Amino acid sequence: MMDDRLLLEYQVLGSFISDKSTHDYIDKLNVEDFIDTTSKTVFAAIEILKARKENIDIFTVNKQSKVSV
Repeated sequence: MMDDRLLLEYQVLGSFISDKSTHDYIDKLNVEDFIDTTSKTVFAAIEILKARKENIDIFTVNKQSKVSV
């Protein structure tokens, strides 16, 4: 069974990817808030995309992180 903390990380990252209204919350977190290595990589990609003012979606996060999301 999946650890609840890991499930929460996936839900948070999924909301950033799928719901633009959550993007204001990206700045409230940092990579160290995540426990999973893949989650850290995906979140770092999301931060980069936001800083560049690029779209944050499944395609851009996948390309930036080089992780299949």
